Amino acid sequence: MIRTCLGLFADEFQLALHALTERLVATSSCLDESSDPALTRSVRPRIQDAVHQLEILNRTVARRRAPTLVLGPPKAGKSALIDALVAARVADVSGLVSYPCTVSYAHADEWTGKIVSNDGSTTTFPDAATLREFVERSHVELFERVHATESEGRAFDGERHAPDAVRRIELGLPVEGLEGSGTRFVELPGASGRLPHDIEELTRGFADARAAAILVLRTDAPPPAGTFEQLELLLARFETLYVVLNVDTRRLELTREGELVPEPAALDPLRAAERYRRQVFPAALEAAIRADRVRVRTIDVVSVAARRIRGVFTGADPGELEQAVTAPAEVAFATLLDDVTRHLDKDDRALLFLSDSIRQADAICAGLVRSSEESAIAELSTRLEAARANRFEAREKLESWHHIERSAAQEDEWQEDFSALRSAVLAETRAQAQDLARRATRALDTVVDGWFRSHAGLDELVTREVGAILEKCEARIAGIAHETFTRELERADVLRALPRERLLDLERARIRLFALTRAAGAELRPVVVESDADFAALRFELPVRKNLSDVLFLRSTNRVRRRFSGTEDELTQRITPAEKARRLPRDARRDLKSSLSAAFLHALENSARRSTGELFERFISHFCEGLRAVLANHLERPEEPLAESDRQIARLELLDVEFARLREEALHARTILGRLRESNAWIDAELDAGALAGLSPEEDEDSEEDGEEIEEERYRHGALLVPELPAGTRATRARERSADSVDPASLEPLPKGVLWHGAPLFHGDTGQAATGDDREPR
Repeated sequence: MIRTCLGLFADEFQLALHALTERLVATSSCLDESSDPALTRSVRPRIQDAVHQLEILNRTVARRRAPTLVLGPPKAGKSALIDALVAARVADVSGLVSYPCTVSYAHADEWTGKIVSNDGSTTTFPDAATLREFVERSHVELFERVHATESEGRAFDGERHAPDAVRRIELGLPVEGLEGSGTRFVELPGASGRLPHDIEELTRGFADARAAAILVLRTDAPPPAGTFEQLELLLARFETLYVVLNVDTRRLELTREGELVPEPAALDPLRAAERYRRQVFPAALEAAIRADRVRVRTIDVVSVAARRIRGVFTGADPGELEQAVTAPAEVAFATLLDDVTRHLDKDDRALLFLSDSIRQADAICAGLVRSSEESAIAELSTRLEAARANRFEAREKLESWHHIERSAAQEDEWQEDFSALRSAVLAETRAQAQDLARRATRALDTVVDGWFRSHAGLDELVTREVGAILEKCEARIAGIAHETFTRELERADVLRALPRERLLDLERARIRLFALTRAAGAELRPVVVESDADFAALRFELPVRKNLSDVLFLRSTNRVRRRFSGTEDELTQRITPAEKARRLPRDARRDLKSSLSAAFLHALENSARRSTGELFERFISHFCEGLRAVLANHLERPEEPLAESDRQIARLELLDVEFARLREEALHARTILGRLRESNAWIDAELDAGALAGLSPEEDEDSEEDGEEIEEERYRHGALLVPELPAGTRATRARERSADSVDPASLEPLPKGVLWHGAPLFHGDTGQAATGDDREPR
């Protein structure tokens, strides 16, 4: 197969920069999604610029691939020659006879088919069968339009009358021979037919000294008229024209006896080729042969293609390879392979282009490595750490928020948390209650003294007199508890007394505890709680005296007390002052006062405790209700900051990883380019040796052709990353030939112009050589 240095270099070069371009595009997309102003403003333009530069460089390198054009009359064997060159059946989708379109074959990872119409529109196809069907249908439709146009007396113009007609067929094939060839094959339509074929127009896109042109002619049929009319154009456009005389060594003829035997031309193909040449070749072509502008090779194209497709000539078996090397038909074909390959590789402008491409790619890599050190990228790590800290804070806030949400429905938890507040309020209220009880002692003494002078019973003393004083004191206790509660809520010490975990939760959740407690305190009102003190029990403590009848009738002291004050449930019995003096001892007044004072103090303390407790429970209820309202009406839920932090961290982490990979692979890309430069060191050696000394700007048509696009985008930056390539890439063997080729240097040199190079030709696939003694140079 053909293995060109330029094609192999293009494969390796594009393989290296393809991954780099994809990485840059991915990085640019990450920047777009991140909406980071600093990076978008400073880094994104450079990334996009590098992508644009790499696309131009890749496109330029791809366009520099050396094409191999195969042209000739219809059915001359162009497709078979391409099959032989590739060592695979690839030319199974082709333009039909007289169909004015070109067919190109290039390597692809999977089958691709595309058709370009006269108007520039493109159509892709899923498989070869669908494409063939479309071409055949288009062929019929095209000639229907041709007939219709001619019937109107007008000349047919394809671009004007058939803008949707097929102009080019582009095939991508997963064939090893195409992958390793480093070139693409272009089959031009036959030079005959009803539709005109402008060779100048068809070959204009290949006006390149590196393009190889192979003209295929069949020796068993005269060439159509006009085959050599544009010979001068081909010689002017291509440095060397290769002519393949396709001989068919399998042709048979019928004898008089009715047997099929090989034709004389098949038995002696060299004589047939020589005769064809003398009869057909014009003088201009013979002159070009003598000037070594045209090289003629005589090959049985179909036989060679068959052997190569079957693998006989692929070097799979050393014995078969040795036999193939000695086979003259294979030698002639191998010589054609080597001639075409050397022709495609020898362009000095191409060598300069290879060296400059490596330099430009390395400059892109170096520029992007420098770009990766900018402050905006270097600060990514710092910003990422800050974002992670924010996420940690948001997560803690969310956890605290959930803790508070759960506790808002658990009032007993807050009662326990505010237990210090309750204790402080209760202690202050009890102290005030005790002081109030001491100050009420004088009023109680007055009431007792008045009771001894009155006819009032014990119930009147306890319920009306003492009860009225107690009621006033209880109202005062309720006010004292409320005032104390309000005052304590203003003290910071009370809030600091809450458990540390609770305070942290409230702080993380951004809930103002002081505002909540003040709002809950503002809802409170004094709570008056009646004392449950039973002053009626005092009757059992009165020191009553017994008279003679009590003693005679054996009445107990309790019974005497009941006769004096009444039953336990009914203390309404009135008692005269004389009865009080008679029944009560002298010190009864003092004991009654003492008992009332003690009971009164106990009642006030009990009232303080119950008032404080009721007030505290109402405070906790109002507090939890306010807390639930704050949670429900909070504008920013804690889940939102956490989700935003997660998104920000994901973007920053992705950018951090992307830029780290870019820098890493940028350095690696320079390493790969260095290996590529080393593997093509012979290029620089030839350039240093002055191989391009005679190249003038006027002669550099390739540079002029691509100059406008290159000058518009001079490469100011470098590239970033390329994937790891396996050791021993194809570029390191750019000058090596495939196992199925033969080094012509090992062959014995022959005079120029020899049709068969002094070697017999294979007859078909039998491996038998033809004989003849008249094979002399012309």
